[in-house]
Amino acid sequence: MVNNIIVLDDCISKNYQNLVEQIIISDPSFSWVFHDDLTKTNVTEKTLGFSHLFMHEAKYQSGYWGLLLPLVYEACEKQSIPIRTVIRGRSFLQVPTTKTTEYDSPHIDMDIPHMVCLYYVNDSDGDTFFFDGNQVIKRVTPKQGRCVFFDGSIYHASSKPTHSTRIVINYNFI
Repeated sequence: MVNNIIVLDDCISKNYQNLVEQIIISDPSFSWVFHDDLTKTNVTEKTLGFSHLFMHEAKYQSGYWGLLLPLVYEACEKQSIPIRTVIRGRSFLQVPTTKTTEYDSPHIDMDIPHMVCLYYVNDSDGDTFFFDGNQVIKRVTPKQGRCVFFDGSIYHASSKPTHSTRIVINYNFI
């Protein structure tokens, strides 16, 4: 199953990486919604953070889709991964905090067959963990310009950053 998790560094150009980071971090019009629990599955410890939904059920939800949607198409093309439709696109921001668990609640994003692309907007701690049952099979550290592609049926979990803000864009596509 580890072979079904593909890590691609510099999946988009450095200029595009910097533009995405600059707008997401600095543009006052880029709206973030606060969540007291991003994973909505962890009953013992909540994962505080912010989200920005730009695509839902293949419909545009934000004026930033024009910046963020081409990213996944470009990354998929670079890795020769077929993509027909983006079902959902959203970004997540977590600020540094103390953590009492190694990772947040393992989950899948959707209950339908799909692929996932995680794009790391910035260098950060707060690794992403991938699971086969209860066993961690892969761990990926956030690095600006890095994409991780995997089958949407693979359970995965973020972990809380302790040193720097963690920003990731999550694409679910078919």
